[in-house]
Amino acid sequence: MHLSLSDKQREFVSNKSRFSGFVGGVRSGKSFAGTVKCIRHALRKRSVGAVVAPTYPMIRDVILPLWRLLLPKKAVKKFSQTQNKLWLRNGSVILFRSAEIPERLYGLTLDYFHLDEAAIVDRKTWDTLYSRIISTKGLGFITTTPNGHNWVWELVSNNILTSVFAKTLDNPLIDPEEVENAKKMLDPKFFRQQYEASFEAYLGQVYDDFCDTNIRPITPDATLPIYVCADFGWRNPTALLWAQQRPDGTVEFFDEIVESYMTPEMICAILKSEKVILPSGKRFQAKVAFDEIDGLVTGFEATQSRQESGGFAMVDQLRRNGIDRIRIVGGSIVRGIFLVRAKILSASNKQKLFLDPSLKRLIADFRGYHYPEGVIGKSSELPEKDGVHDHTMDAMRYLITMLDRDGGKWIV
Repeated sequence: MHLSLSDKQREFVSNKSRFSGFVGGVRSGKSFAGTVKCIRHALRKRSVGAVVAPTYPMIRDVILPLWRLLLPKKAVKKFSQTQNKLWLRNGSVILFRSAEIPERLYGLTLDYFHLDEAAIVDRKTWDTLYSRIISTKGLGFITTTPNGHNWVWELVSNNILTSVFAKTLDNPLIDPEEVENAKKMLDPKFFRQQYEASFEAYLGQVYDDFCDTNIRPITPDATLPIYVCADFGWRNPTALLWAQQRPDGTVEFFDEIVESYMTPEMICAILKSEKVILPSGKRFQAKVAFDEIDGLVTGFEATQSRQESGGFAMVDQLRRNGIDRIRIVGGSIVRGIFLVRAKILSASNKQKLFLDPSLKRLIADFRGYHYPEGVIGKSSELPEKDGVHDHTMDAMRYLITMLDRDGGKWIV
């Protein structure tokens, strides 16, 4: 293939890292570059790949036209519009899929995948696609415009993705005057995100005062009150967070686990600080065992019966396994958020909430937890239930709410 690429596009297409990303401003040629990279891989050797976009209309209107434009016609064996499946003469197969229901990607075995406009889909799509290339040790790459401090930002910040950043003006076909006009009309933060490929804090961030100074090394101190706070789930993950409280009211989080499909028995083993192999295959052992902490704090959902628990409530399962001293916390979500905000940074400029830097998920969720934008029928007072950032945020809020209250009855 002999194509005219910008310097940034060429850098991305030629990148040989297993996981790579093209993070670009609007009209910087992201999807074009991703398609070129995909086609080159498909033509180089026989393989099975998937091209995934947020919706099927985006596959139809953006992705497929690019493939028709860029893929040499002589390389095509056949294309099924009903299956959104392309066969090449060298034996390669390319699947075109939507990210709307990530579970529909299960069952695929892939040699590579291209996720377009990644920042506007759920993290679960990336995780699912990653699981599809484990057996082949395949490649994964994304093309996207930034969308706040979300999961794409996490992957880039943790050097999981080798990324190329391209401003809109890095595309030589763009008229600089058009970008200048946008600069005059748009909010500075939104302009930087959309035209300069900058990861800006989410415009509707719930805890917008959370910053790097809320992150510092923390060592569990047995002389301080220690708690576990929990938000229980199944397909949506269970979040367990360990924290200690200092005499001045400062709350310090020092351990975490966020994992889907954890059984009650596995959760109890984790709380007892046993060595556990998680459903994801990772190993985990809590830094502090349950008999050394003051109690577990959770929400009213833990008192409801659960199908995966044989019809029993989570609190019943916990008690059966020796986990007592459980505090059920209710109350206004909005009030709980105000209490957390005051811990992050009070009106007197005091910080009383800190996270150990090892808590990557909790840190990312503080930065990614946001209010819905332009969604009819949702209260702007309540954060988005995005299934990603809300689980640790709920667990953390239960603890802060409980600590704000005097007394209260513990369930034994």
